[in-house]
Order: sequence, then structure tokens, then C-alpha cells
Amino acid sequence: MRLLRGVALFSLLGAQTITTTEPTLTVCGSAGTFSVTVQNTTGSPLTGVQLAVSMPPGILYEVGSVTAPATEVSTTPLNQPVFGLPNLAPGASVTFTFRAQARCAILDYLRDPNNEVKNTYQLTWNGGGSYTYTPSAEYNILDGKLDYLSITNQAYTAPIAPSTFTRTFTVRNDGDGRIASFQHIETAEPNLEILSASGGTIISHTAHALTLEFNSTHFASIGNGDNYFDPGEVITFQVEYRILACTNLGSTFSL
Repeated sequence: MRLLRGVALFSLLGAQTITTTEPTLTVCGSAGTFSVTVQNTTGSPLTGVQLAVSMPPGILYEVGSVTAPATEVSTTPLNQPVFGLPNLAPGASVTFTFRAQARCAILDYLRDPNNEVKNTYQLTWNGGGSYTYTPSAEYNILDGKLDYLSITNQAYTAPIAPSTFTRTFTVRNDGDGRIASFQHIETAEPNLEILSASGGTIISHTAHALTLEFNSTHFASIGNGDNYFDPGEVITFQVEYRILACTNLGSTFSL
């Protein structure tokens, strides 16, 4: 009798099926859609059904994105949401979707070649039953990489002081993922004033500091015009300066 009960329990716990479709995500890009199907392949109904999703650190659930008939049970932490599912009769299945985004924190995780980009799905139901599923294949994380392709007048010799000059910056996406927005951030030493900038949106500007942003407004007019900064695309902008004296003329900039 005990052996028969043990076999029945093993059949119930091991016979659930979970299938998933997972998107390709881009770091700091738009959220992607994950599709999940849960099927009760046993001869007994499942009640109180919940599905916990554990995603790699930096893959964050988009709160409110889960579709019916699933509901949100918990969204803390954002890479480990828990969803409530309807009762499942024998043979019944349910399909729902949710959205998640790859944030910058995923880059630390990806630096370790032993880390896999996989979600783990744990199904639980009343009576203490559970079933865990991890897909065999990883899903893709694409990452844009910004580089200054060229900077004109990076080293400039002024004939006199005061004097003005302009730098033209050319930036290229050398990564494998598209970028939704980025910033050029620059600071200058006391005798070098930042007068103006063109080609991007000025977020902040003082005599010795500049933050210039580039987004879909600027990307729509370059490359394929799809409102993103795609791999291989380039964009240029200009910054004008005034030299006040012959020392303390350094400047630093970053993307």
C-alpha cells in the first residue's frame, strides 16, 4: 500500500509540463515578451496553482505586464516574480505572457562565462506539490558598445588667447545590440570654456560641464531610421570651446 501511494505521488509531481518561448533582449533596450504554457497531464485537478519565475540578476519583470488568466502574486524582487494561475483540470493547460527588460546589472552576470542566461520556472499547487523546469537552451542578451570613432581638434593649438575652436565627435555603436539612448558627458578645466553644442539634446550645460543626450529623435535621421542606434551606425555632433589662457586647458569626456 505504501509503495502504491509513493508511485502515485511520483506520477503527480513529475507529469506536469511547462513550455516557454523566450525573446532576445538588448541591454538597456525595450522589454521583451516571454510566453509560458503550463499543462496538467495528470489525472487529478490542480488547485491553488502558482508559478515562480527566477530570472538572472539584471533581468527585471515589467510590473503589470502579465496577461490573463495569470495574475501577479509577488513582484519583489523584480527578477523573481510569482504569478497565480487558475485551477487546472486533468489535461487542461493555460498560456500567458509577461514582459521583462535587461538592465545594466546583467553585464556583471555575463562577465562570468560559467553563468547561463536561463530562467527557472517552479510550479506549485495545493497539497505541497511542485515541479521545476529550466529550458535547455539559453536566450540571447545583446549589448550595444559605444566608441568615439573620431574627434577632430582633440589636440588643438590656439594662435592666441582668448580663442575659440570646435570639436566634431563621431560616435559608433560597435556592439551587437541596438541602443535606445545615450549621453556624452564632458568636463573642462578652468581656462577652457564650453560655449555651445549641437547635434544632440542639451540636458545640462555650464561653462565647464556639458551633458548631451541622444535618443530616438536623433536616431530617426541616421542609418535605417528605426529610432534606435543600431550596431554599426554612426552619429556626429559638435561642441564649441573658448580658450581663456595658455594653461589648465584639459577636458575629459565619456559615453
